[in-house]
Amino acid sequence: MNTFRYERLGFEISLPVEWHEATSVAPGGGSRQVAFSGDDAKTRSIHIAVGALWKLETEPSLDDTLAFFKRYVGSHNYSQVTHGNLRIQAREFFWGQYLMPQGVLVRKYSATVDRVEYIITCQYGLGATITEKDIRRAEREYDDILSTFRITGTATAESLRSASRRREGASISQKAPMLFKVIVVCLFSAVLAVAAWAGWLQDQLQLAPWMMWLWTIGGGLLGSWIVFRDSRGAGAPLLVATILGLGVLAGWASILFATGLL
Repeated sequence: MNTFRYERLGFEISLPVEWHEATSVAPGGGSRQVAFSGDDAKTRSIHIAVGALWKLETEPSLDDTLAFFKRYVGSHNYSQVTHGNLRIQAREFFWGQYLMPQGVLVRKYSATVDRVEYIITCQYGLGATITEKDIRRAEREYDDILSTFRITGTATAESLRSASRRREGASISQKAPMLFKVIVVCLFSAVLAVAAWAGWLQDQLQLAPWMMWLWTIGGGLLGSWIVFRDSRGAGAPLLVATILGLGVLAGWASILFATGLL
């Protein structure tokens, strides 16, 4: 089993080794969603949405959640609808289940803790030929996985906004382009700094002093912001992200020194 822990999102979950992080999206500043897929990604998936309630929003009870669930499945005419309550980590979770027309079994779990709502959606593609044995197998697998779900109680509206800024829960495929941008910005800044000290900028660009000031300061700030944002989002500690960003800013400032404008 692999354990995935998200401090700012306030939960952890253990999954079989063949499962992996798939995607992560941020629907809004006060919510975030993390997704996992099995080795058969088109068949099995788990989406965990975490959202903070608005200040004036009433915390939903299990009965409120049940009423919403019934309205939802009724409006879509889903079949084989069942529901109940499940106790996980000494907390009462609502669970509901239905079958979509294309043969996808959906099992949802929901709980609200300290005005933070956790909604877990499990999907299991059973194919065209579905038996009771297939359904019971899918139910057991997801109940076993959900038995490892732990709410740490650390999630707040502010921590969720912070998680969105830091891309917490982002998959490897999402982190790769962020790291690539960091590398490109750092290399570009280094090349320009070397070109300035070698005298190439003065010879080739022939820019007026005020244009050099504007270009250097603007480029340094923009580059530093990109590095700070994406290196932090790719999982680098905040200190490393800050050092990288300051390094880019210092590199661009050295252009002013090299050209005699500072």
